[in-house]
Amino acid sequence: MSLLILKCKLKKISIPDHKSSSLQFKLKGEHTIEFFFTNGALYLKEIWSDKHRFTYDFMKYKLNFPLPAKASILSATKVANQVKLCIEQEGKTRVVYFSPHHVDMQKCNVKHLSHKPAQNFYSGTGADPHEKVHSGQPFDSEKLGNFSEANIPFVSSLLGQFRGEFEKSQKRPFRGR
Repeated sequence: MSLLILKCKLKKISIPDHKSSSLQFKLKGEHTIEFFFTNGALYLKEIWSDKHRFTYDFMKYKLNFPLPAKASILSATKVANQVKLCIEQEGKTRVVYFSPHHVDMQKCNVKHLSHKPAQNFYSGTGADPHEKVHSGQPFDSEKLGNFSEANIPFVSSLLGQFRGEFEKSQKRPFRGR
């Protein structure tokens, strides 16, 4: 009996609570924009400046994203000056980001989604883990296709021949030899 209660408590704890969250951003100039996330959708809440305040809470202006039809938004959170969306698509969870500057206010469309989070000081120093920059040196890449044998002095011809034979063998059907 107590095991059943414990299972129910664990299920309740493991299910994330994404009922409603508010996201406020400072735009260029003196304007501020606020979104809110509820029931798997992101809505425009308010736009204001020092002189004017426009509230869209009661109209429910839903933001449209350039996502595949089967994708669903699990959560929306604020990360620096961007919105982080957790998206579930075909059983996989992905994270995408967008800037409030990329929202078309007339059509309520987001123009651009990115896989990279907000840039910080470390990305300018070359320590950005979201950018895969390869120096072109041999053995520098994890992918076999990016492997370069031209820079290895004595074995470049052997590696080139091996690569050519390997590609031919992949294209030929299996003959039992």
